[in-house]
Amino acid sequence: MLNNCLILGWVKFEPTVQVMKNGKEVCNLEIQCSRTYLDKDGKKIYDYISCRCFIPGLIKYISNYITKGTQVIVGGRFQTDLYVDRNGKNSKASYLLLEHLESVKIAKSTAPYPSKEQRDPLDDVDW
Repeated sequence: MLNNCLILGWVKFEPTVQVMKNGKEVCNLEIQCSRTYLDKDGKKIYDYISCRCFIPGLIKYISNYITKGTQVIVGGRFQTDLYVDRNGKNSKASYLLLEHLESVKIAKSTAPYPSKEQRDPLDDVDW
């Protein structure tokens, strides 16, 4: 079965790293991404995707470089865990199990649009 997801969005909250009972770390973060349509009032609608990461190198990268508001591309697979909550009820938690995360940096160019000669310098070359 194919279970692979790629999402472009913004980190909603500061990522957190916790140490589990087995001594391994887990990083939790939430990604906000907009839907392709607007609500009835013309406002954007957002989805919030919970993400978890167990890869030590990726956890270190997230801890050092990713903060609230960072635009990222995340990749991984959706997973649902079943558990018994504090009240004894069966519950489930769905999240994106991160396998990849990349920060998106959009550079604002101050340079003017290049002229035709700058774009196509080989147009005058005789082949």
